[in-house]
Amino acid sequence: MAVYNGSLYLKEQIESIINQDYKNWQLLISDDNSNDDSVQIINRYAAKDNRIKVVLKDSAFGNAGTHFLSLLKITTSKYVMCSDQDDVWDSNKITTCLSAMIQEEAMSPDTPILIHTDLRVVDSKLNRIADSFYKYSGINPNTSTFEFHIATANVTGCTMLINDSLRDLIKLTNDDRYICMHDWWCSLIASAFGRIGFIDNQTICYRQHENNTLGAQEKSLWNSIHQIKKLKADTIKTIEQAESFKEVYGSMLSKKQITHLDSYIQLKSCNTIQVPINLNKARVWRHDLRGNLGLLVTFILISVTGSEIDS
Repeated sequence: MAVYNGSLYLKEQIESIINQDYKNWQLLISDDNSNDDSVQIINRYAAKDNRIKVVLKDSAFGNAGTHFLSLLKITTSKYVMCSDQDDVWDSNKITTCLSAMIQEEAMSPDTPILIHTDLRVVDSKLNRIADSFYKYSGINPNTSTFEFHIATANVTGCTMLINDSLRDLIKLTNDDRYICMHDWWCSLIASAFGRIGFIDNQTICYRQHENNTLGAQEKSLWNSIHQIKKLKADTIKTIEQAESFKEVYGSMLSKKQITHLDSYIQLKSCNTIQVPINLNKARVWRHDLRGNLGLLVTFILISVTGSEIDS
């Protein structure tokens, strides 16, 4: 669990982990220099329950992605889950995900595997906003190909369960400056070298409040137009992430995967005519017309205005 100024909801999340029907777990909690009561809260829980450990003390991370990746690198368990500080887990979350993981491993022994689930979107007081995060956000959770994950994130980190084979590959990451988010990076690795399994059930109350780092947003044309400047900056970051992925894992990729990756990376400097050609070569198209138009328009915008991120 990565914590930063989480005192308002932290107790509820830790209690929901304590109340799991699966009891053989260990909770590693790290705090990123919070200036509220977060440290006192996690220390009290660690003193009461020897399964709860406070780790990476006096470290500064600056963002959730770096924080979670740092935690993943120190884990030694066969299976690892990521926990946000402000959600509430269903009591059978671990059991549900672990059962799916064991089934996947039975079919593909020694394979890097990532399991993730749907989420129930709720407000700050846990009142229900939407039954399904994926339907609410207009995201397709079922696509698990490498080329799709190059350009699109469809795994929510707070529902992830990964095995040790995937964790060991994650540990090869030595520079996270260009990683968009830890869950995207994990799913990119899993899609390249292993398997991603999706459970079409909600296992978590995904709390939305004013301090969310990332959250659920209803898909609409207005949101797409309103965020076009941010979309350009975020898209450029996905290219930088692809470059970083190639640097770390390029020697392990197939020729086909390298072709997809290189075609996407070249979009950073393509002219307008080349954009659809490279998108086709990269095979990063999404499943809906609006998503594909957004992808095409954003890269055409980059080809016209340049790849510098606007201030």
